[in-house]
Amino acid sequence: MSLWGAKDAVSNTSQEWVAAFGKKGNTANRTAFYGNTTTGAFTANMKVGVVAISATEMTKGDQRKITSATVSAGGANYANGDVVRLSTGVATTNAEFTVTTGAGNTSVVSLVISNAGVFTSPPSGTSATNNKTAANASANGLVIRVVFSSVTEGKKAPHTGWNVRKEFTGGRAGRVQYETLVAGGITTDNPADDPLVG
Repeated sequence: MSLWGAKDAVSNTSQEWVAAFGKKGNTANRTAFYGNTTTGAFTANMKVGVVAISATEMTKGDQRKITSATVSAGGANYANGDVVRLSTGVATTNAEFTVTTGAGNTSVVSLVISNAGVFTSPPSGTSATNNKTAANASANGLVIRVVFSSVTEGKKAPHTGWNVRKEFTGGRAGRVQYETLVAGGITTDNPADDPLVG
């Protein structure tokens, strides 16, 4: 049996554990099981996969996401479809918005959340933005008012190490359960799985 490694990488997982969830233990299924977010890929009506959780990830604080946003000041030199990024607050995942300008001008009149972000220290009141669309670097001055979700508890996994993460659907939608397979020992983080371990 292959051993579990200390790095948060698919090559450090054990392919034999995939068999416990109805798939043959091979490299392809091990790769699919690592950080899986596809409902029903291994268990019906459930997102189930393996994630590595380090001590750093366990100690991250409470997190919030943006639930709504409105334009407070429209700025200038924007084009329809520009993507702007929130430039205030402390985020592990940046919040981004796609803008719509007024007829015949370059001020933003509305926006749509394209990425709600993950904030450990959200901004309060109105928030400045940076234009992410490189072709329109002269756009500036957009200020938005954002509303955040209620606090989401920090890491829910029971222990550092390799964990099976189960996210339910249906009547238990949104509930997440962890089962520790190998406790401790994760020395290298993979930031891409932060949304799965929080």
